[in-house]
Amino acid sequence: YRTALLGKWHLGDRSPHLPGENGFDYFYGSYFSNDMEPYVIYRNEEVAIAPPVDQSALTQNLTREAVQFIEENRERPFFLYYAQPFPHVPLHASEAFRGRSKAGLYGDAVEEIDWSVGQILQTLVRLGLDDKTLVVFSSDNGPSWEGSPGALRGRKNLPFEGGFRVPLIARWPGVIPAAVVSDALSVNFDIYATCLAAAGIPLPTDRVIDGQDLLPVLKGEASSLHDTFY
Repeated sequence: YRTALLGKWHLGDRSPHLPGENGFDYFYGSYFSNDMEPYVIYRNEEVAIAPPVDQSALTQNLTREAVQFIEENRERPFFLYYAQPFPHVPLHASEAFRGRSKAGLYGDAVEEIDWSVGQILQTLVRLGLDDKTLVVFSSDNGPSWEGSPGALRGRKNLPFEGGFRVPLIARWPGVIPAAVVSDALSVNFDIYATCLAAAGIPLPTDRVIDGQDLLPVLKGEASSLHDTFY
């Protein structure tokens, strides 16, 4: 597998905690979230964009990198982790999307993310990789600056369901049935076990793995993975 991380790392900015030292062949993005200074964009361990970074171009740049990575690795298995900086504040959108939504700059940023995901999906279709690629879309926490948790109580940083219950959309034509909704309890670390299962790779045996393979739930073959989650 060829592996890439695009966007936010936020797990350390010094050896041995850099992306290239933790399983990624290619890195384009920042070591931190986009509200931290100095905000620098790296390509692997070299500075690609020095501060001040024009964040209005971030989504366009990341989308270009994602499409290019997929095109370059179309003939081999690949894993692409695209950690979007937005809609974390400070909010930005490119000129093509500014003022386009009815929800201010927040809505503009979200619409550009939607466009970005669409570009990636279209690339998979164009290259004939659609039916052999698992795509997972999720978030790291509930809404913070704007956005809505719906009927749930709380937001980011609060110990209520609105703070940590997030959407998860999984797409794999021919494997995962379309337009199916599940209320099974799952956690973001289930994605690790799921990706390994999809790749036919056994779980490590030298550590405790809390995550479970989501594929049986996504395929409609099982109703739940976890009885409880603390």
